[in-house]
Amino acid sequence: MPSVLLLRTLVGLVSTATPYPSPTIKPAPPNGAARLSGDAIVLLARAAKPGFDIAQLNPPSETRNTWRVLLRPPGSDPALRTCGAIWLDPWTGALVHDRTPDSMSLGDRYLTEQLWLHNGSTFGLLGRLVVFASGFVPFILFVTSFQVWRSKRSRGAGRSSARSS
Repeated sequence: MPSVLLLRTLVGLVSTATPYPSPTIKPAPPNGAARLSGDAIVLLARAAKPGFDIAQLNPPSETRNTWRVLLRPPGSDPALRTCGAIWLDPWTGALVHDRTPDSMSLGDRYLTEQLWLHNGSTFGLLGRLVVFASGFVPFILFVTSFQVWRSKRSRGAGRSSARSS
């Protein structure tokens, strides 16, 4: 966690880097107020950001009383990555917060890209396969170093028995 804070501080020297939001509507309407349906939220999200496809729709929760809509570029693989999010008021459908590339600072875009870089999604399927394969490197290093250690130990044991004779 300290490395994340250090990176955020360094990026903040060059550009504004804001924490990931969790916006809420305050004060919330009375308990009996009717919320918009998921279908209505999808239509409003498409109207608010027409150049994006919807990747994921998160309904209001205990900690966040807004709809979160994750967006991705049109035609992209939905399993790979999203490119931003918007939060919508569940009662009026108004845009509460926009965190898409056109509204984010350079620092925010850089920090967001770090996740996709480290899980390989930045470079598509090939990048994901490289990240997957690199997970085996520590095991391979362990096995090969054990073999080197064992072979040196067995050669050393042979020399010590020859000296004692």
